[in-house]
Amino acid sequence: MFRHNHRNYEDPIPLSLRQAEDLLNSDNQADAARACVSLAMYETDVERVVQVLRDVALDMRREVSLRALAITCFGHLVRRSPGVGLTAICETLQSLMAETALFGAIDDAMDDIKIFSAKSG
Repeated sequence: MFRHNHRNYEDPIPLSLRQAEDLLNSDNQADAARACVSLAMYETDVERVVQVLRDVALDMRREVSLRALAITCFGHLVRRSPGVGLTAICETLQSLMAETALFGAIDDAMDDIKIFSAKSG
């Protein structure tokens, strides 16, 4: 018998930047994850989103799964706002390349950057 281990999917909900930052400062990983996704999908201050996601991705005190999600959110952000914050995003991804636990997320984000930044130019 095949068993599928799946996570519960929730549609992302828009959060204000302040709400999202409050959730990121909490100890609840699920709330922090929701905040990352909300920022990547809805926040209009894209430069600030890049900074927040960068802080999460680089924070070694965070769980690897949350750091990987922040990296994945870079890809979502680039899809939504091609070209914005690319230098900071690419520098962050390059600085994390040695962390094998993050490589899959980094690779996916780099693919999104290649595809969607090319469409904007």
